[in-house]
Formats: sequence, C-alpha cells, structure tokens
Amino acid sequence: MASRSTDIPPPIAEGQEPPISGPSVNKPVSIPIRIEPKVFFANERTFLSWLNFTIVLVGFAIGLFNFGADRVSRISAVLFLSTAVLVMLYSLYKFHLRAYKIRKREISSNTNTTFYDDRMGPTFLCIFLALAMITNYYLRISNQE
Repeated sequence: MASRSTDIPPPIAEGQEPPISGPSVNKPVSIPIRIEPKVFFANERTFLSWLNFTIVLVGFAIGLFNFGADRVSRISAVLFLSTAVLVMLYSLYKFHLRAYKIRKREISSNTNTTFYDDRMGPTFLCIFLALAMITNYYLRISNQE
C-alpha cells in the first residue's frame, strides 16, 4: 500500500509549535455570566442609604426653616434643602445607571474607569455641605454686628 504524500504532515522542527488549523481559530468563547440577586440588592441598599441621609438633611433644613426666626436661618435652610434635593436626584440617577449596567452585564475593560463605584458623589456632597455650612456661619457672624 502506498501512502499519499498529502496524508503525512510535514515534519516539525525542534522548538516550533505545530500549526493550528480548523474552524475554531480566532473564535471568541461565549460564557454566560450569571448575575446573582445580591448584586441588585446591594445596588438598592446603596440607593436607600443615600436616601436615608437626604431625609435627615431635609429634616434639618425644614427645622431651620420653620423654627429659624431670621433671614439667615431661612437662607441656610434653602441651601441645605437644595443640597438634599440634588443628592436625591443624583442617587436616583446612579441607582438606575448601575441597574442598567448590571442587567446588560457590562464590565469595564479599562482599568481607569469602573461602572459601579462612585468617587465623585461623596466628594461633591461634602463640598456642597461645606459650602452650605460656611455660608451659614458667615451670614450668622456678619449679621451680629
């Protein structure tokens, strides 16, 4: 029996990899990602935590507005109330954005950006609260004279 020359692969030199051929070359592997319910609950817990803080801030602002007899108290109440409303809207936006990203199973490919952490929200919250308190102290001190 004579073997055909096309049935025998060419010899592989030492240190070389065998050539890869076939339909599976450069084919992406699709692995389904299961999202556990605790991920959605963590997102909801974070949203409720932000709302809890804003409700306390709204209570403080309403107390200043109702029981403050002067103009400074009312200005401070408006500043704290506007900060609370901005934080409420921001937390609602982040909640829906995270829920959408979780449902779509989006994962960050860039190490500099992540979808699920929030570095800007607490920073801006602290800045707005500091500005409201500084304005309150400044107006209180300037009106004493």
